[in-house]
Amino acid sequence: MKASPKQKKRVLIVDDEAAVVTMICDFLKEAGFETVGVNTTAEAHAELEVNMVDVVLLDIQLPREDGLTFLRKIREVYPDLPVVMLTGAGMMQTAFRYGASGYFKKNTDLGEMLSLVKRLVR
Repeated sequence: MKASPKQKKRVLIVDDEAAVVTMICDFLKEAGFETVGVNTTAEAHAELEVNMVDVVLLDIQLPREDGLTFLRKIREVYPDLPVVMLTGAGMMQTAFRYGASGYFKKNTDLGEMLSLVKRLVR
């Protein structure tokens, strides 16, 4: 679901590492985004069902259900929703085959992530 143009752009961050979620949420809030951070795909699914988001930042390696499996589910319901995969490892070719809009390596400058998110919400 997409937010209306008058609202702040909303980003959903899905990562099992609480420190990563907090860091990204804080950074994007300072850049003018509204953020929601969750630690599981179940929480992300619940959030997507009730709230509009403009971009999802999704970790590839998650417990219970990995990010690639959840990406396929997102594509079934929200085919146009941009999803950026967060990774500390590889698997990007597979992520793009499943419909990822981009990827961000966790050890990269957050400014690069911000540029990607801004480009996707235009």
